[in-house]
This record gives sequence, structure tokens and C-alpha cells, in this order.
Amino acid sequence: QEYNPVCQHLQHDFVALRGLDQRHARVGARMGAVWTARDVACQLQDSATQLAFDRPIFHLASRSGWVNDPNGPLYWKGRYHLFYQHVGGSTSWTWGLCWGHASSSDLVHWQHHQTALNPTPGGHDADGCFSGCATIMPTAAASEQAAGQAPDSCNEVPVLLYTGVVKRPDRPKGLKPSSLAVSELCVERQLAAVAADPDDPCLLKWRKVHKPWLPQPPEGLCLNCFRDPFVLERPSTDNGHIWRIMVGAGIRDSDTGMVCAGDICHTQDVRNASGPTKVPAKAAGGFRADYPTERNAPARQAATGTALVYKSKHLLSGWVFEGHLCTARDREVDGVVWECPVMAKLPYLQTNTPAAMLQQGTSSTYQDRYLFSVSIGRSPAIYWLGQYVEGRFDINHATGPHPLDLGDLLYAPNLLTDPQGRVLLWGWLSELPNPGGLHDYAGCISLARQLQLSPEGYLHQQPVPELRQLRMEPSWTAATVTIAPGESRHIAAEVPASYFDLEVSLKPQPGSTSCTAGIVLPAWSAADTVNSRNGAAAAAASGSMTENQGAILVYDFASCQLSVIIGPGVGQEFSAAAAAPAGSSQATTASDSNNSSSDNGSQDVAAMLLARYTAAGSGSDGGASGVRQLGGQLRLSPFQPLKLRVLMDFSLLEMFTADGQTLSTRCYRGRWPTATNSSRSNILTSSIDSSISSNVAAGAAADSGYVTSGQDSSQAAAAAAEPAGSATAKGAPGGVWLLAFGSQVTAEDVGMHAMSSAWVDQAT
Repeated sequence: QEYNPVCQHLQHDFVALRGLDQRHARVGARMGAVWTARDVACQLQDSATQLAFDRPIFHLASRSGWVNDPNGPLYWKGRYHLFYQHVGGSTSWTWGLCWGHASSSDLVHWQHHQTALNPTPGGHDADGCFSGCATIMPTAAASEQAAGQAPDSCNEVPVLLYTGVVKRPDRPKGLKPSSLAVSELCVERQLAAVAADPDDPCLLKWRKVHKPWLPQPPEGLCLNCFRDPFVLERPSTDNGHIWRIMVGAGIRDSDTGMVCAGDICHTQDVRNASGPTKVPAKAAGGFRADYPTERNAPARQAATGTALVYKSKHLLSGWVFEGHLCTARDREVDGVVWECPVMAKLPYLQTNTPAAMLQQGTSSTYQDRYLFSVSIGRSPAIYWLGQYVEGRFDINHATGPHPLDLGDLLYAPNLLTDPQGRVLLWGWLSELPNPGGLHDYAGCISLARQLQLSPEGYLHQQPVPELRQLRMEPSWTAATVTIAPGESRHIAAEVPASYFDLEVSLKPQPGSTSCTAGIVLPAWSAADTVNSRNGAAAAAASGSMTENQGAILVYDFASCQLSVIIGPGVGQEFSAAAAAPAGSSQATTASDSNNSSSDNGSQDVAAMLLARYTAAGSGSDGGASGVRQLGGQLRLSPFQPLKLRVLMDFSLLEMFTADGQTLSTRCYRGRWPTATNSSRSNILTSSIDSSISSNVAAGAAADSGYVTSGQDSSQAAAAAAEPAGSATAKGAPGGVWLLAFGSQVTAEDVGMHAMSSAWVDQAT
């Protein structure tokens, strides 16, 4: 009763509470301590705060539970709707997936709604409502085919198209669900649901159509996947008033002997199965019910990704298989299974190019280009740019495949063309193994991205302009910040370090032949992040001294290579120096004779950082450090300025370059250091490079406006601007650090803003 508020903070989530109990029991055992109720409550509060410091606040997600693919983006009666795969009360994928639902009037302020689709016991979706899309169709068609009558007051009605699944009674034991194995475990059918009240702008209630509009795959095709429908064409005078849709699939090689998607439909109705049923062995392309799971792993790779195309005069019936949109040319690169296929015609990026050239297509660069994207069982999703005509995408003359993101998260994107003609994209951003390992939620949806075609024929992605509405105080701006080679500058210390929007243009010194710039998002010391009466002792006992992650963004102006180094302790020496008590010395350099030069621009800075942090985090036993490197080459000319936008939302990092490339990943930075902690832990015995001078938190502020060493006033400002409901630790140094290697770097038009929560009220 005394610590009931802590339980309320955790929302009585029994999964999280069990994890807390087991985790802290282990810690107590290692410490040889007898844990009192107050001890447990203190640890509960600490873990609850940790939960708050990993959970994003301006990305779309459920209130708790599992989230994966975004589904059915839709604009209806002045509101944007986004659905997503959801399992309540779980932090991992499991059967019984629902469609979570949220809506917004402006793409940035979202409202939770009740789940839109739930599995129907005994129905075609008894074990899950898998991914799909949304569209609009005439009310008359809906009322003819849905159960009940649609209201007459609306001429159109929203419809959800999705894949319903029922587990096979003969499914192999021990086989874990995956992109390549799901069809071996369940039967997939294409289903629909119609808005029960089209006059409701929030679309809270949906009425399922009982009969599948696609009950099984085409005869004669042995597929490893039959799911994730997407509307290619709506009826128009140009296409003869027909609908076209595609469904994700993969064609198995004929000699694999593997199960084919939909096979069980020919032997029995799974909904009426009361127990395990022996399905007869089939000819080549079929399967046996008792085949060994492990032995078939290589056979699962013997397939070719494809998308099946159907057409019909009516959305909910009469579908005819037309053929394949296209198929993978190289299964190693293009994928053996195509999940969540999506396509859209891209509008042109507004430039100074004469409008007549754009409209008339006088250059091949400005011909109509379509984006076709698929997810192939590993992140990120991939895409092609090419021509689409009447159910066929010309993959042989398309450019690609390209990664849709330079990070390691983005998967299963979905698209919406809104009333303004903008093509908007959302993707699933999964969790990575979290050092803390304690959550009552998992996964979220990316920020809305606007897709356009650049004059050079590239995909251009940027966050929607509406996102700026979430900016709040404190903020920090500077026209110019100069970083000398081997120097670091701490900027925007008054801006919270965990929820911000940073824009900056980085320029190398004119005439330089070697130059690298960096931005540091430091890890916090684990000793500072344990807010309990056992302090650092508890952290040491739990083995968490280097769990908190940091990130360093590195850009080489010569090679145009963007890299992000992420992992435990990365950049921690910067936060330790900035947060050190007044008068103490926290230099970030060491007398390393092998790296005594202040000009290290000729080196591969990213490789150097990766090696040093990996060595620092591997430990005496030589175990894995958890440090990783992401990134790729940007579409810039050597020594061209880099314009960058960095959005940090607690554990989520999304980056956008001015040339339209993106990088999304996770960085579990943990809790901010507290003002009362005096111990400062530095994971490195040497600095990231001896070229970084000891003035990491100092410098001449007069001409640049950046904060130098004293942090008291900025900490107070950051604390005062905390978003409602966050458990922010006081006294944390905010902002970021800018680095330069090789030659001077100038940061121009720098702006950093705190970001507010995207959620406007309680769920409805």
C-alpha cells in the first residue's frame, strides 16, 4: 500500500512485474543482501523510471504491449488513421494479433482508439488478424456484401483488407514463426471489414465480412507466403473501372517437398478441426505433416519472392488472378519471400527545374516513376524505382533494389496518398536487445515520411513539415559554430538530451583534402543512472556498469560515407566530463604516443572509433562488446556540405539528410545522470582519439553562443521543460557534442529544440 503509486505507474502489468521480481531477486542474491519492502520499492521505482527513459514520446505506438507492421493508413473526414499489428499484454510476437488503431488531424498529435480488428473464435482469423491495407468504396457495394446494412447518409465507406490466419492442426512442433515459416504453421486467407459507422470520423467500430474475398492462392503455385494485400488501382475511366490488388508471396522451388501456403484448404476446413489431423503426402511441391523442422531450414531458402496480382469489378468478390507483378531476379539480393508489398507513383520534388520539362517528360529522368517496396525477412525493407503498367512492374529496367533506410530497423512500410497528393510512408521500428531488458511495451511506428522523386531520379524522404509543431522550449540556435581539428564543442546544453530535434549544416574548411565531422550523443555512466540507496554497488552487482548506450555520427567529406557507431559506453567520456563537479578535471584525451598528432583526418575515423569502443566494451573475458556500426554512402559530391536532421526520441534515433536519405536505429541511453551523484565512471582508459583536446566542455562562447562548462542553469531549464509524465532525472547535461578531424568544420544554421509528446488524450 505504501508504494502503490509505483504499481500504478507500471499499470499493473504482470509481465513487467514478473521481470522486475526475477531481475531484482538475482541482484539481491549476488549482493548477499536481504531485500526489504522498501528495497524492492526503490528498485521498482528505479526500473519504472528506466521504462520511462526508453519509451518514445513522439512516435506512434500502443500504450503497452507488442507493436509491429503499420497497417491500413487512411484519410477519412479530416483525420489520418493508422492501424498496426498489436498484441496486448506481451512484449514479443505471438498468435492472436489484433489491429491497434490511432488517429490524428495533423499527422503529429495522435489519439489512441480501441482495437479495430480482433480475432474471431472459430473464424477465418481465429489466430490472428495479419497485415493489410485500407481503401474507400461505394456504400452500396459494402451494404451488399457486409453483414448488416451500411448507413445511407454516406456515399462511400472505408474498408480494411487484411490476412486472417488459423493455425494448422498438423503444424510442426517446435517450429518458431518467422517470415519464411509462418505459412507452415497456419492457413492464410484474405478478409475484409467495413466501417460500421462511416459518419464517425474516428471510425471506432468495424463490421467483418464473413466470407473471404480470396480464400486460397492460385491453383498450381506452391507458395511460402500468401498475405499482406495492398490496393494497386482503384476503379477509374483509365483502367476500365476495375480494382487491382497485390498479395505478398514467394514461389517455392518444385523439389523442396515443403508445405505450400493454402494446401490444407483442399483437405479440410481448419476452423472445424478438433485435433491434430494427418494430411496425406502430396506430389512434388506438397508436404508431409511429420517432416523434421530443422532439416527443412535450407529448403526454405529455395524460393523466389513475388507479388500476386488480382483484378475485379467489385472490391469484395469476383477476383481473378492476373499473374505476377514481378519476381525476384536474384533471390540472395531480392529475397525469397516478399512480405508487405507496397507501391505508389512518386510526385516530383519541387526544384528550380522548368515545370514544362517535368510535365512533358522531355527527359527520361522525369518520366513517371513508381516506388515498389517489399520486406524480405530482414531489415531494412528494400525498394525499386521503375515503370508500372496494368498490373506489371518492370523490375528488369528498374533501379534497385536499394535499402529503404541506412539503419537496422525499418520494416514492413505502408503508404498513403493523402488529399494533398503527398505520398506518406510509415514503417515498423522494432526493438533491439535492450541492455535493461525490462519493458511493458515493444516496438513503435516511424515518423511519417514524405516521399518524392528527386530531379536526378532518386527517392527523396523527409519528415512531414507538420512535425515542427511538436517543437517546444527550451531551444537553442546559432548561426555559426566553428570546430577546430581535434576539438569538440558542447552545444545546446539547455536542451534535453533524450527528446530533441536537431538541424545542422556541416561544412569542411575550403581547400581541405581530408576532413571528418562528428556528432556525439553520449552514453550516461551506469553509476549515475542507478537511483537507489545501493547506488553504484547495485549497478556493479547487476553487471550493468557499461550497459547504457551512446552514439557517434561520423561523416567523411572525402568519401561521402555516413557512419553511426552505437553501443555500450559510446561517448560516455563526454557526458562524464560535462557533468563533473566544478573544479574537477575530466579531460577526454590521453597521452597515446601512437596517436599524438592533432590531424587524424587521413585515418578512417569511423573504423578507429569502432575499434576503440569495441575494445573498451569487450571486457576481460573477451566477450562481445555490443558495439555496432551502421550507415552508407550518401548521394553527395566530395566535400559538399552535409545538411542533417537528427530526431532523438529516447531510445529511437531517426536521421534525415538533405539529399533525402534516412537512417533509423535504437540507442538505449538509459537514464540521465543525477545531480547528487559524485562518482563519474569513464569506460575508456584512453580517449576516443588523442586529437580531441581537453576542452571538451570548454571553449570561447562569445562568438558562437554554445554552452561551455557550467551546466547549472541549463540543467534547470531542461528540467523545467520536461514533457508531462516523464520521470526525468535532474541535473543532466543536455545537448550534443560536435567533433572535427583532419581540418576545421563549420556548423551553420544550427537549431536544436526539445520535443513534446505526440499523444493528446486518453484512449477511446
